[in-house]
Amino acid sequence: MAKIDTYGGLNKRLTALRISGDEPVPRGARLSRLDEGEWRDLGVVTTWGYSFVQDCGMVLAYVKRRHQAPGTEFRLGDGPLTATVVASPVRKSAVPVSGEFEPAP
Repeated sequence: MAKIDTYGGLNKRLTALRISGDEPVPRGARLSRLDEGEWRDLGVVTTWGYSFVQDCGMVLAYVKRRHQAPGTEFRLGDGPLTATVVASPVRKSAVPVSGEFEPAP
């Protein structure tokens, strides 16, 4: 909590990304992209799964704050695959989370 109060937020956030292939992506795979003329490590994959709604592979990854906008594209690991940030929620019928958490009575 002190970090949030001091710096105005956290540096990384759990983000959903669409993968350019269907192959499983290992936990710990790095996300990088060209930033100011050089390749920078900007995130790490935590979970992979196949989305039947999106009809593609998806990952959840911690991504640095300035690079979380939908449509932002990353190179996935050292390979040819790319990962693109998608808007949350991923499903059209999902209800976005807003406001304070209210536990059930």
